[in-house]
Amino acid sequence: MALDVSAGAVLIYGLALMAGLLVISVLLHVFNLERIYRRVSSLSGGQISKDKMLSELSVSQGSNFTAMAISAWSLFFAALAYLYFLTPALFQDYNYFKVASLASSPIGFFIFGILAIAIGTIVATAFSRFYSYYEISGKVKRSIMATFLLLGLSLVSSAYLGTLYPGGTSVLATAVAFLSLFASLLMLLSPIYLGTYKVIR
Repeated sequence: MALDVSAGAVLIYGLALMAGLLVISVLLHVFNLERIYRRVSSLSGGQISKDKMLSELSVSQGSNFTAMAISAWSLFFAALAYLYFLTPALFQDYNYFKVASLASSPIGFFIFGILAIAIGTIVATAFSRFYSYYEISGKVKRSIMATFLLLGLSLVSSAYLGTLYPGGTSVLATAVAFLSLFASLLMLLSPIYLGTYKVIR
């Protein structure tokens, strides 16, 4: 059964929205660092290098938070893989069901998730580094911790969609999976937005 048009629209526009959000966040992060550097440079009469400023600006958020942030980003990429690559909804040639040994295994979903987390951890380590350039309040840290619940909901909803394939699909499950994933992304990127607000004040 072909993917329901409305469910497909959620996935297509949702992916574009998240990709755009990530691009904007990277640009804002670069903007924040450049603006801070210009301010520091003007105060020091241009006597400080950018590398030196970045080194001084970087602060440790604590090993517990760093581990949590990397885990949250890893889970985000796993949930993303579950939503977009678990079924052939959008990517007909690149999905879970193209690997017969996984699709036929009783623990195939689990193995797929572990592989997604392993690959996501590599990317997550790079993503989590930007946190060291921002002041992150306890409230924001707690919201980042809350992403584990949302990402878990997204994973469960996507896994449910996998059990329905190829006989059917669910617009509601697709929407829940995407909205949970998108809300988590907003929380994970929130230090950049809050940092941008402080920089432009």
